[in-house]
Amino acid sequence: MPRMTGNRISVLLGAAALLAAFMLGGWVLAEGAGTEPGSAADPLVSRSYVDSKLQALENRIQILEARVAQLEKGGGVVVAPPTGGSTTPVPVTPDSPTPVRAVYPRPERNWCNVRAQASTAAALVGQCPRGSSMTWLKTSGDWFQVRLNNGTTGWVHNSVAELR
Repeated sequence: MPRMTGNRISVLLGAAALLAAFMLGGWVLAEGAGTEPGSAADPLVSRSYVDSKLQALENRIQILEARVAQLEKGGGVVVAPPTGGSTTPVPVTPDSPTPVRAVYPRPERNWCNVRAQASTAAALVGQCPRGSSMTWLKTSGDWFQVRLNNGTTGWVHNSVAELR
């Protein structure tokens, strides 16, 4: 039986390592197959995170559209909205149109709780049943500040309600 030289051993070890790398790569790709971005199976992106960022962008678009409309009407100085995550439109003049938006319980829910502060530990100040709406006041993080029909103001989490 012939003896193997150092070069032959190195070539065999390299080939074995390359084969193992291809097999591992195929296994990793097979594990991730069929997962949609934002689905529960996707560990990198959560749907609620994407929805909250999309809602923040939609709110920002609304503010910018209102400013453009005001400038096109020949209105005065446009005031920037407050910072810190709030997207409350700032009226420029008393007659400037401020779009009214509403917050609704998500379709899969029978109601949503309205809390005194933007925290699940905060006291309940009311509930909004499915089919009803609340007036949107502003958005802060994952929370909507709303006004109920009876005038009570409070906070609703975006996992149980949606802004339209």
